[in-house]
Amino acid sequence: MTDTTPSSVPKRAPDAPAEPAEARASVVLRKKDLIEQVAGATGVKRKEVREAVEATLVALGEALERGDELNLPPLGHLKVQRRNNLRAGIRMMVRLRRTAVKDGEKDSTQALADAGE
Repeated sequence: MTDTTPSSVPKRAPDAPAEPAEARASVVLRKKDLIEQVAGATGVKRKEVREAVEATLVALGEALERGDELNLPPLGHLKVQRRNNLRAGIRMMVRLRRTAVKDGEKDSTQALADAGE
């Protein structure tokens, strides 16, 4: 006999997220954590990764400050929606649009280029 009471929990699809993003505790990815992840994923020394990550963040920050749209797969498409100049800096409302991974394309867990490219 199947339990059909409202308190029964429906089974989720195997590829569905465990819980909605709003329900998860907020986690902050800091620059040092990003450097560690990139170093671990690439096998490159942390010092070299740090230089590349810092240069990338500067370039991204400058592009957003200019109001450029960024199309950075697999991260997504970023666009500055609103911008306020404050005494301490600039506050930007940035819209990030991510698309689903299509069959045959690389997903966010895969490298953008193959080794040796």
